[in-house]
Amino acid sequence: MRSWTKSSGSYSTRNLTGGFLMEQVKAYDTNIPAAEVTVNSTIPFRDSGSGRPRIALTLGGGGARGLAHIGVLKVLVSEGIPVDFVTGASMGAVIGGAFAAGFPVEEMEQIAIKTGIKKMLSWADFIWPRRGLVAGDRVEKNYEQITFGKNFDELDIPSTFVATDIDTGEEVRLSSGKVARALRASTAVPGIFNPVYMDGRRLVDGSIAASVPVSAAFSMGADVVIALDVRSDVDATEKLMRIKNWWNKKKNSRKVSYLALSGGFVLKYVEPVLPESISFVAKTLEFCKKKGDDYELCKDTAGSGGQNRSMIAIKPRVSHIKWFQFYKAKECITAGEKAAEEALRDLEKIM
Repeated sequence: MRSWTKSSGSYSTRNLTGGFLMEQVKAYDTNIPAAEVTVNSTIPFRDSGSGRPRIALTLGGGGARGLAHIGVLKVLVSEGIPVDFVTGASMGAVIGGAFAAGFPVEEMEQIAIKTGIKKMLSWADFIWPRRGLVAGDRVEKNYEQITFGKNFDELDIPSTFVATDIDTGEEVRLSSGKVARALRASTAVPGIFNPVYMDGRRLVDGSIAASVPVSAAFSMGADVVIALDVRSDVDATEKLMRIKNWWNKKKNSRKVSYLALSGGFVLKYVEPVLPESISFVAKTLEFCKKKGDDYELCKDTAGSGGQNRSMIAIKPRVSHIKWFQFYKAKECITAGEKAAEEALRDLEKIM
């Protein structure tokens, strides 16, 4: 295990949308040969006075693929690489929240590998689908366990987790109150889980607004962000678009749809209820089409000068795994380990 000097102090930063730029990005994507990855010889940073930059770990969303984060964490912990801040979205928020609360990475791995579909279904409190199929109360109780019931101000590592306002599409950064509640909001997949009501807003899955929330990490004061990207085109939205189109057609020919179902119960109850959960899915698709991801902005603006900020993007080879394939936990974790090990040389440069 290496020994790193811990930094202190705080820095004033500007949000990426305000224009601050990174000096360096290196993408570790094990789907492509290493020779295709380019990197400058040095990774500049602003010295905190203690010999190293302040480092944030940003964990992106991706369902089961997010289990690769556990593999990356195993390497970071074993190498003694310090983490000053944590940000995350969706599954990245869950793994990041547990890590920031002090939950042992080895136990995370064992839980991920041993948890089968029956166990996962036991966490689902199914409801009539007004706004989702699952209420989410049982899931939140599980989040309470892995975060030890902590509030944000009790975490071992300062953290921010993101959710999406389903009515506006805006990124909502959560950094106060119960951590488990924030994780529930960040993982509330529209159409499956009920939205989470917080501060007058209806919040859903954070990866809709910020799939890899790096600007949140820089806003916390980080000099270097280690961004874990497990996004994939395998979860393309064409099927959801077909659902949306199907519903629009049904609305225009209600007599047919009601005859296909049955009677007055459908007219009285299903009609005012079902459209809301489906509309959440439709809104999600629209937000995804319109949004500009700040993670991509970071990559696009890297090397343009600015305030000596750096991002190291680690992309494990999990793009073939679908979001619901949690039974491939071991494969995801191993892929995360390999990707992190490949990144170690450049992680050392920033210390």
